Amino acid sequence: AFFGEGKEKPIVLHFDGSKKVEETIKAIQILSNEGFVPCLENTVGVEDRTLSRTYIERYIEVLLKSPGARAVIDVPRLWCNKNGPVEEALSRLAFILGALSGKDSPIILHLIDAKDESQERESWCPLGQGIIPWADVGATFRAAGVKVDMAILEYEDTASAKDSFSFLE
Repeated sequence: AFFGEGKEKPIVLHFDGSKKVEETIKAIQILSNEGFVPCLENTVGVEDRTLSRTYIERYIEVLLKSPGARAVIDVPRLWCNKNGPVEEALSRLAFILGALSGKDSPIILHLIDAKDESQERESWCPLGQGIIPWADVGATFRAAGVKVDMAILEYEDTASAKDSFSFLE
């Protein structure tokens, strides 16, 4: 077994906004019934602005209808050009956090920065050295009053992770 006896067993699922909300809720319930803590990560989205908003609304709906599920907020994904205009990323984040602010479970953050909106591996860089306005992101989290339980730094090198530490405080 991977998890120790009596330990919490969190499992991260990537949200698929094209699926019916009920399908995802059912999957979360199955995991919960098996003793896991389902953690749902926001979707990459699509370039269509309306559909991207629909996917975000479905993501929120699933989390609000699944009391035991935790949100995994992939913050950089909101700045990806596949999620609609990058200029609207901060308002997308505020919308998600506002909707989840009454949820009791803490949020898990998935973090990375990139030099451009494509967010291809070649453009990854330490937090604060790319396109994401981390000071504004932090202010948005504080304003929403959500609890953050954990941060995942997606870097493949330790230097970028280490250079990102100052943004985590």
